[in-house]
Amino acid sequence: MNYETPGATREAILAAATQMMNEVGPAGLRVAEVARAAGMTTGAIYAHFVDRQDLISAVRAAQVRASHAEMKDHSSDRLQRMSELLTSAEPLSSSKGYREFLMRTIIGEDKAPAWNWVKNAVAAEFDETLAHLMRDIWRDRAEEIGKMLESARNSGKLRTDSDVFAMKEIALAFYYGMAVITHTRDIDEAAAERIVASWQEMWTTFESKK
Repeated sequence: MNYETPGATREAILAAATQMMNEVGPAGLRVAEVARAAGMTTGAIYAHFVDRQDLISAVRAAQVRASHAEMKDHSSDRLQRMSELLTSAEPLSSSKGYREFLMRTIIGEDKAPAWNWVKNAVAAEFDETLAHLMRDIWRDRAEEIGKMLESARNSGKLRTDSDVFAMKEIALAFYYGMAVITHTRDIDEAAAERIVASWQEMWTTFESKK
């Protein structure tokens, strides 16, 4: 199959390789099979990619870039919900809204997007441009959470001696840690309830006693 430009050829290769990786994973990707699927020779593929690993890296980077806008919207939505919870009168340790927020992370609709963030961070190892993007995303998210917690402390919802940095890191660790755990195995609702109860209990350490 002939393509009009080198760019079109590269895109056709990436499309075929992406479909194959979605089906068999990176370990199962074979350059010869990608070539057949794209209707070209392996030589044409090696004219655009140094080797098989370079092709896999390019596919991962393309997938991450394609999902970036979606993940950014997801992140903004979670930050907005977290902000509403932190500014509400109800303590996080007993808040039904916060409980729902956590349950969505563990077994609900936020579970899959959270895992995408983890995969994006791993994929960044193969692409320095992508690595910069992920560092910027991580820094911006951490700054937003830090500002929210600082505001909650200044308003009297949290203890004045609360360590905002520690709280921010704990919140980020929970989100990403649960993404890894729930991807590898299913957690039933009863187990998720126990995790959430323990997590909410932790917040009593930081809350003001009125």
